[in-house]
Amino acid sequence: MRIDDDTYSSLGLISENKKKLTLAVWRRHSKEEIITIDLSKYTNAKSTAKLVYPQDPMGADFAFNASSGILTVKLPKTNSARFFEINN
Repeated sequence: MRIDDDTYSSLGLISENKKKLTLAVWRRHSKEEIITIDLSKYTNAKSTAKLVYPQDPMGADFAFNASSGILTVKLPKTNSARFFEINN
């Protein structure tokens, strides 16, 4: 999975057994602090998400809706990134 433009970039790695997705989200030059990513193709209603890096979110926030597979990420600073782990 990859989202890439001049505003946000995202890259995900799926484990061999398809039970874990490691997702990096970068805010590049976007004026928008929030991005919504549809992960429904890779998740199910029991999926969970957690921020894995950095441990201190430093003002960033996220919400994951397992029933829709939507991950919403808020990155308040440009040129910043967060790594997430989505478990099925």
